[in-house]
Amino acid sequence: MRRAFYGTVLVFAAGLIAGLLSRGCGKQNGMEPLRSVTSSPPLALPKESKARLVFNASKREVRYAVRKPDGTIETRVVENVRKAEVNVKQTGEVVITTRRWGVGLEPGFGFTVDRGLRPYGDIQFFYAGPWGMNAGLYWNRNLRMLFSGSYSLAKISLANVSVWAGGNLQKDLVFGLRVCLN
Repeated sequence: MRRAFYGTVLVFAAGLIAGLLSRGCGKQNGMEPLRSVTSSPPLALPKESKARLVFNASKREVRYAVRKPDGTIETRVVENVRKAEVNVKQTGEVVITTRRWGVGLEPGFGFTVDRGLRPYGDIQFFYAGPWGMNAGLYWNRNLRMLFSGSYSLAKISLANVSVWAGGNLQKDLVFGLRVCLN
């Protein structure tokens, strides 16, 4: 029975890693230049400005507008950004690099459902876009450890809130709500 549980966890982890790699998350160590997106509304750029950068932390989104020499305005958007870096070269060229996946220690707390509502604390140790992998502890007659996958609710302007599901070491399926402390 225990062997089957660990086999399922191993298959899930291998599938998650294969899915991330197939989506190209392994390129450039997670840092990627902004890409053009035509579906989002253009960012307003005043006539006297050459470029404008807006980082929306509640949606984890970076928006950038630049006026080209021919007068056209190019708008770019990247969603699910945790880190962004802006470099201005000597020539005046602006290069923005974003991190959409990586490894970190992001603490959180919340509630889990395991035969009732239980307090919960965790560390998110890997993230890729809105997805994350967590390790946490909660109390249910004794201290229990769990591993889970989480999904950030940044698309509805709740960037520090995630829903998650996972399994504890007693082979119970648990799920809950998490609030990031960063």
